[in-house]
Amino acid sequence: MEAKFDKGSEWRVWDFHVHTPASFNWSGSRKLSNTDLNSDEDKEIVDEMIEALNKADADVFVLMDYFTFDGWIALQKRLSMPNHPKLLKVVFPGIELRLASHKLPRLNAHVVFSDKITITELNDFKSRLTLDLVGKPLSDLSLIKYIRELPPSQLDSIDGDIINNDLDALKASKQKAELTVQSWKEAVNMYPDKAVPYLAWSTHGGATSFTKDNYQYVFDLMRFANIFEVKNQEEALTFQNIETDSNKLFLDEFQYCLGDKPCLAVRGSDAHRFKTSGEDRGYAVFPGNNKTWIKADTTFEGLLQAIREPSNRSFIGDKPDKLKAIEGNSEKYLDRVCISNHSSETAGEWFENIEQKLNSDLVAIIGNKGSGKSAFIDIISHVFEDKTDIKYNNFVKKFDTLNIGGNYKVNLDFMSNSENLESYLSKNDANVKDRITYIPQGYFEELCSDLSSNAFQNQINSIVFSHVPSDKVLGSNDYNAFISQDERTINKDILDVKGRIELISSEIVSYLNKTTSENEVKINNSLALEREKLEKASNEMQGLNTDIYGSLDDPLMKDVELAHMEMR
Repeated sequence: MEAKFDKGSEWRVWDFHVHTPASFNWSGSRKLSNTDLNSDEDKEIVDEMIEALNKADADVFVLMDYFTFDGWIALQKRLSMPNHPKLLKVVFPGIELRLASHKLPRLNAHVVFSDKITITELNDFKSRLTLDLVGKPLSDLSLIKYIRELPPSQLDSIDGDIINNDLDALKASKQKAELTVQSWKEAVNMYPDKAVPYLAWSTHGGATSFTKDNYQYVFDLMRFANIFEVKNQEEALTFQNIETDSNKLFLDEFQYCLGDKPCLAVRGSDAHRFKTSGEDRGYAVFPGNNKTWIKADTTFEGLLQAIREPSNRSFIGDKPDKLKAIEGNSEKYLDRVCISNHSSETAGEWFENIEQKLNSDLVAIIGNKGSGKSAFIDIISHVFEDKTDIKYNNFVKKFDTLNIGGNYKVNLDFMSNSENLESYLSKNDANVKDRITYIPQGYFEELCSDLSSNAFQNQINSIVFSHVPSDKVLGSNDYNAFISQDERTINKDILDVKGRIELISSEIVSYLNKTTSENEVKINNSLALEREKLEKASNEMQGLNTDIYGSLDDPLMKDVELAHMEMR
């Protein structure tokens, strides 16, 4: 489907992983038997797929069947037939593969292709893939050979007669076959502008199932892939090199493994049927409602742009914040500008039912001189009843001078459809209150022409003052008066606060001084008391000494001492 992008890049849901009735593990009621669509039943099956794609809640789909492009080929065949159903969605071819890791866990790898790639090129891509066990290019015959050479220990879960029945063998091989990593890389590199390598990360058969002993194997593939399939936005942020509480300890090392390049992380439905039945998800039914949103045109070039800017152009979850903001403030976002001629006098001279849709992220208009940039903004500001001197509003002035402004009606439609504005390209009434402030190019040049003048700053001040709530203007008539009054109020408040701080400081110092004086008295009193006790004890000790020495001079003590000497 050739898409028309009236608004440029917008947030849309992309389902990067859906299977078709050509897939060996399709769980729908009917499977495709032949890509030539020779039978009415095969045509009906593809028609049912087109209807399912059209009705599913996504704008873009990538077909990801194991080891085959048959689903894509059948879709292109049907769309080339007369009386085919119209495909309203964008669909890209893709392929899901399994890379050989020998005794390690299996690893699912994918490739997304441009919808401009030819079937011949897709078949050439397949022929460059090498089956690991048999060393043969990928084909139905080599797949059959592959399964028949597997040891019996790896065939326990296989149903059917793989020895005598080629269809059973082919189906079984698509469950078990593995390709060499080198051949996958070389095949992708053959189409650098039409093929994008895509690695399963935390989803089924993903790289997170590998242990630290196998990191070198994964490390090599991480630097090669451009897209990674993850489970949620938290994981996606790590690939986008955005720090969070959960990844801040390893983010730098992780980005090093990616080659220091932020990468696009996506979530696919991995649908194996058109509509959900039980636990089997249908198209665009994402696990945990973790939809993949891409802000880009629905083209392969748009996908490449998202790969270059993953943090700005991708999101996994129910809805990006920008879409929520628009929904909550739809009356503030312009949707389109319409200009119509209401007079036969100027028919065919200027505008005849012009409609220009606007992107919600529009911030600038670029173009060559004379391409209409200023005229476009002049018209929009005029409808908003801006009171800028008409001499600067060149485009509206031209209509006013020619006295034909009343012939042209301009409508500004908002996202809400409830606050739409309209006006003729005639001079605005100077008494109306303008809804916006507009600085036309001529006025801007005049304001900035004299570097020594404050004219531009004064204009900015005037705009700022116009947005001050009426109950806050403090009786001021302009920005400078408002600032002066506000400064006086603030300075008064500052002086009041400084006075209170000084008073509190004085009280603190007084308290500390009082506390210090009281403590000093208590300490001196205690010290005097202790000294008194010490003096009393000293006096008592001196009395005891006197008694002892007095006893030594007693005659009785001398007789005792003499007796002791005689005994010796």
